[in-house]
Amino acid sequence: MKRFVVLAAAALLSSGCALGFQAEARGSVVPADDGYPLRVYEMVASGAQGSSAPARGSVFYVDGSRRRSVLDRMGALAGFCMLGFSVVLVQPRGLADDGSFDREAARRADTKEMRVSDQRRVVESFLARRAQGSVLLFGASEGGDVAARVAAEDARVTHLILLGSGGGISQADELRLFVKRQPGYLGVGSEAELDTAFERIRGEPAGLREWLGHPYRRWSSYLWSRPADDLARTRAQVLALHGSADTNVPVESARALVAPPNGAAARAQSSAARPGSGPGITRGRLTYLEYPGVDHRFRQRGSGKSVFPCAEIDVIGWLEKTGVLSPNEARTFAERTRGAHPEWFPRGEARCSL
Repeated sequence: MKRFVVLAAAALLSSGCALGFQAEARGSVVPADDGYPLRVYEMVASGAQGSSAPARGSVFYVDGSRRRSVLDRMGALAGFCMLGFSVVLVQPRGLADDGSFDREAARRADTKEMRVSDQRRVVESFLARRAQGSVLLFGASEGGDVAARVAAEDARVTHLILLGSGGGISQADELRLFVKRQPGYLGVGSEAELDTAFERIRGEPAGLREWLGHPYRRWSSYLWSRPADDLARTRAQVLALHGSADTNVPVESARALVAPPNGAAARAQSSAARPGSGPGITRGRLTYLEYPGVDHRFRQRGSGKSVFPCAEIDVIGWLEKTGVLSPNEARTFAERTRGAHPEWFPRGEARCSL
């Protein structure tokens, strides 16, 4: 694993848990299975020495389908550094250090299988040179599909967080639900038009012809696979967080993760999911929390306010419940977050006012 320039310390980070805390991202190159030089960054507390991860363990962040630098996620992930984790982020293929983008390279590598392979290679590279501790995968949006597959294939993964990822139904069914509810969604006028597109993709699964901004080879690798099937194979503890007003991934897909086996996805009642240290819905190793009126970016519909402080409290509570944090540690970090965000926790109330 080759090292390259160490980034200057980040500005004060905006996450509630990380208020007044500084971290830096240290870059390295990890060769992918096909030889491609993956640009990888490790976030650690500013000034930390050496290459060993903190005793707590490692968080591997898996971004969605964006084609922008993962470094703009540092603020949202800084709380994990303060909790004692190192955070590892992988740049999307085709994105150069100067911000330029090789669209053709990205299109040819744009499959679920390739992203899973790249992420597994990064996990292997980092865990091979350090004490393991807890190994947490954090998948956002489409990154949750990738993270679920990696967790199913790597028994070292102890914890998995899915943020706005759905996962209980396939992407094909998610698109069908949106088009049925709102004809013209993403320019698709009807279910018949959707079926025609699906048939074309099935007929050319490795093709580079584009549909809705992505090549067929990308769509064929995602459309008919269900992350829930991977979650059934993992031994990791799983936390799924989803907004009820998400217009990118329907909330029904997330609800299906905890729906009764003989019931429809909609039967998983969102009223049982209580954000901001609420119990949520738990089935086996999976806990589901739903945030009313919250969109795909985890912002409140209407006000546009970030709901990440509420989610941060829930993650802290889940890490305590699953044995990663002690009760005293969880209480200390949660109190810091609540104190930094009176807009969600007025008068220091324990539960988010969402």
